[in-house]
Amino acid sequence: MKNALVLAVIAMVFYAKEIVIADQWLGKVSPRVLTFLYAGGVALLAGISLIISPPKGELKWPEGNEWWFVLGLIVVSFVAANAHFAAL
Repeated sequence: MKNALVLAVIAMVFYAKEIVIADQWLGKVSPRVLTFLYAGGVALLAGISLIISPPKGELKWPEGNEWWFVLGLIVVSFVAANAHFAAL
């Protein structure tokens, strides 16, 4: 539980920093462009992290109907990020 609390605090600090950066320095950029760049950057860094530091054990991908939930996660994240950047 202690590890989860530390990770949650780290996430909150970095999300807050993201908001400050987007609000103070990227306010004139279109929300959809920011969403695209944000998602692309996160995907790139996630891919690099998988290559540089692969998880211990087997890398498990979604199977069967789990892909629908991945698609749902993508859609929900897009709407959230787009609304987030539009609000700023």
